[in-house]
Amino acid sequence: MEKAVAERGFAFKIHRKFYTSPFPNSMADIDNRYSDNVAGAFFVDDQCIDCDLCRETAPANFTRNDDGGYSFVYKQPENDEERELCEQAMEGCPVEAIGSGGEG
Repeated sequence: MEKAVAERGFAFKIHRKFYTSPFPNSMADIDNRYSDNVAGAFFVDDQCIDCDLCRETAPANFTRNDDGGYSFVYKQPENDEERELCEQAMEGCPVEAIGSGGEG
């Protein structure tokens, strides 16, 4: 089952369950970034499904908007380790809601 789902190319695993991405051909869009994001290279756009992956991967940089139910960048990376974790979060985002083409 897991292999068949993963072979479709749009599946991701969270808490031992597979989900299919509703945005199979998406990329983070800087024009749709949340205003909560601080200025800089990394941002989260309105495709975020609040899966918590980025907050678990890079907690020093991502946090949650509790009212809106989405993540955003509250602090841009300040060193190589933080940048690497932000890149891992971006690469792991199941709906590609994290971008790195922002200002800065």
